[in-house]
Amino acid sequence: MKSRLKRLEHDANIAGRDAIDARKKGASKSALVSMRRRKLALEESERCASVLANLDASELALERAKGDIRIVQSLSSVRDALRAIRVSSGIDDCDGVDRLMMDVREEIDEMDVFGGREAILHPEDAYNEDELNDEFRRLELECDTDSQRPKKKVQNEEKEEESQPAIERRSSSEALLA
Repeated sequence: MKSRLKRLEHDANIAGRDAIDARKKGASKSALVSMRRRKLALEESERCASVLANLDASELALERAKGDIRIVQSLSSVRDALRAIRVSSGIDDCDGVDRLMMDVREEIDEMDVFGGREAILHPEDAYNEDELNDEFRRLELECDTDSQRPKKKVQNEEKEEESQPAIERRSSSEALLA
């Protein structure tokens, strides 16, 4: 189809040039025939372009339909999974869900006897914020002191090297290299 479209455009261009040449030579009837050929070629070219556009649109619609089929299949799988969960749990209606929620609340109330209710319902409140802040400060101090220790050790080694005579320093550095 694309090659036909190119050929039609080429034919329209040739007919246009023929019409101009015939007009220059004074052959007005030949120029009109060439203009009709040009017009027919352009109309056919537009029709072919329209067909190509329709084919492209149809191809996109088919691709979209393929995607829609995958979505429908996925939704069907989700429906089947939810149905299987509902059937396997033995809960068939809203009353069953209400009973389940009541049982969960009762279990949470039982946990309150052991002091675990607040940890379950509000896990962020399970620790005292002041205790956490104190622990954080201690941890920061530990990190600060750990980061300062290697620097002091290096400074002490430099002081020791300065106090040693040059010969001793050379022999100790040679020993390290060996």
